[in-house]
Parts: sequence; C-alpha cells; structure tokens
Amino acid sequence: MDRSQIESWANAYIEVQSAPPHEKEGHSSYWAIDKFMLVLDESASPEDCFAAILAILDKEPPDEVLGVLAAGPLEDLLNYHGTDYVDKIEMEARKNPEFKDLLGGVWYTKDDELQKRLNTLIGERW
Repeated sequence: MDRSQIESWANAYIEVQSAPPHEKEGHSSYWAIDKFMLVLDESASPEDCFAAILAILDKEPPDEVLGVLAAGPLEDLLNYHGTDYVDKIEMEARKNPEFKDLLGGVWYTKDDELQKRLNTLIGERW
C-alpha cells in the first residue's frame, strides 16, 4: 500500500471508531476495521497494518480510539506477527513515547518470550 492509502485507512479507522457504538457496524468506513483482520482481508500486509497503526497514532485520536487500537489491531499484530516485528516495535517505542504508551493497552501475546520483552519495554499497563 502507498502512503495515501495508509492515510485514507487511518482516517477511516478513526472515523468509524469515533462513531457511537450502534452506528459502527453499518458505518461506511467499517472496512477500515476489517482491513486489520488479515485473515479476512488479504489486501493489507502486516507491514501495512503496522504503518496504519502508526498513522492513526500520529493523528492523535481520542482515547476511545486509542483503546481499541491497542487492544485490537496492535495486539493482533503482536499475536500473529510479533516475533517478526518485535525489533521494530522496540525501536519505535524507544523513539516514540505515544507508541510506547499505546503498547500499555496490549494485554496479551501468545509468545512468552515476546511478552517478557514487551513487559520490560512497557512498564505500566492501562
């Protein structure tokens, strides 16, 4: 995906996740949630997902959006591709305090070694 597609995805994700709960599923931007589900939507790679997560974070969305971004797309990326991304995630967290804080909303990973590395990096969970 190119940068404009990532930006469009990020904007749509914030829009749909900012909508009232009863309006989300039928929302015209619901595709942005589905796109993070790599099993359902093969049009995005794990690298695209990581780029979209960072693009969303750069837009400083409301806390409610950050909560679902951490517990959904970021947690899924870590669970399914964490061993491939842990070095990038650690590097991003060291240079980007907002990303490090976002990691505090990830509560579970399938890989014990990855979880240890994240626990050392994160500090407090929210």
